[in-house]
Amino acid sequence: MLQRSCVEHLDELNFHAPWLKDENLTTRIAQLHAAPSLREIAIFDQLDGKFPARSEVLEEASKRARERVRALETLASYCEELAGMDFSFLFDKARNLFAIGFNVTEGRRDLSFYDLLASEARLCSYLAIAEGQVPQDHWFLAWPVTGRSRRRTDPGFVERIDVRILMPCW
Repeated sequence: MLQRSCVEHLDELNFHAPWLKDENLTTRIAQLHAAPSLREIAIFDQLDGKFPARSEVLEEASKRARERVRALETLASYCEELAGMDFSFLFDKARNLFAIGFNVTEGRRDLSFYDLLASEARLCSYLAIAEGQVPQDHWFLAWPVTGRSRRRTDPGFVERIDVRILMPCW
């Protein structure tokens, strides 16, 4: 397993840095960039005068790097789209609370609500407020200044620690 992983990484390194097999090119590139990024490799073929002659190896490396950068930019764009969560459809403005879910079949919010922020609803509230999807006073109405939730049962272990991992406690 480790050997296979090492071979795969070496193959990828040779794919993106094929000049490593040419000692002269390796030395020349090391003088320009100790550890070039993909963006820097992508313009190697445009650095006239920096290398003794136009190198097919560098042209190919630049082409591969540009393709990889485009693929990574596309992936980053998809991630940004997926990261945009909208919680507002779960928020009941009259109660100033989040519904526990949404019934897709019936096209409506569930009839039960979180009346506390000591569970995963706390994180949802925090993110929704940060995104401007719900008013800031929701935090104080759902989580009284006393710091105690209105919950009648003891929260489970995960409900007590999940939010504290991601946000500070004062």
